[in-house]
Amino acid sequence: MIWGDKVSCVFRKKVVEICSELWGEDNKIKIANGLMAVMKVETWGSFKAHHREGYKTANEAPNTLTTKDFQKEKENSSRAVGLI
Repeated sequence: MIWGDKVSCVFRKKVVEICSELWGEDNKIKIANGLMAVMKVETWGSFKAHHREGYKTANEAPNTLTTKDFQKEKENSSRAVGLI
């Protein structure tokens, strides 16, 4: 998997599991590579869930994140990235 050396084994397995469930066993690795590419861009290569839109930290203490930390002000969209 691309950028697999940047994340833990647990992270890689979760990406593949999600891709398998959503797109099927035959496509899981191809889609997992695409998902990893998106997460790399969105987190500037950190693959950390508390990074959003490529550069902003949602919260300096990622262990205390809530969904509110990822909501855009006055909008109904999410800034969430990664496997949260």
